[in-house]
Amino acid sequence: MFASDSNKSTSSDYRYEGTSITYAAPSIPNSNLYSSTSYSWTSTIDGVIKNEGSNESLLYEIPMIGESTEKSIDIAVVIKGTPIDTLTLPIDTTIHYTLHVYKTPNVEPNEYHSVIYVNQNTDLSFTQVGGKSDSWSYLWNNGSTSNAHKFTTNQAGEYDITVSIKNSLGNSDTLLDYSKTLTYHVKVLPACSVAHNQDTISYRYAGQTIT
Repeated sequence: MFASDSNKSTSSDYRYEGTSITYAAPSIPNSNLYSSTSYSWTSTIDGVIKNEGSNESLLYEIPMIGESTEKSIDIAVVIKGTPIDTLTLPIDTTIHYTLHVYKTPNVEPNEYHSVIYVNQNTDLSFTQVGGKSDSWSYLWNNGSTSNAHKFTTNQAGEYDITVSIKNSLGNSDTLLDYSKTLTYHVKVLPACSVAHNQDTISYRYAGQTIT
């Protein structure tokens, strides 16, 4: 029976800081047997309890978590029901929801050589912060799934190399996940050779001569 669940935990939820989540108290079976019902929501972070309202549902605004990479927040609702007769048990139930909160994720490209010669390479990488640390994924446009890429080619031209980066929270709603696509533009010049004459460096393209 609903009334006998004095302290019950439900499944966990995962969110980024600064977002929101809606909780709804479970429906009371045979609610017509109760003359009144009440709800009392609280959140507990680092042992500090805060009252969050007395409605049947709660729109919880998730706080920023400072220097922490992750925090677990206990969201609880106390449900009480007064029966209309002595044949019905009163309701006094506390239900807990565990909310895992992660720092806001972000990804920015690192510096790279945007002009190279054929058969040379340039290292393409990025810096990622925040998010769920074990849930990053990467997909480059050449099919690679590593977190960095060494680009090289034997054909001169201009190339756009892209990587799609995602951080998955693990919820059923993937729209809550973070995603970003970075594009690196690389100009590849024809092969050249280098001739040294004391402190002077001269460049020439393949097939040309220096006088």
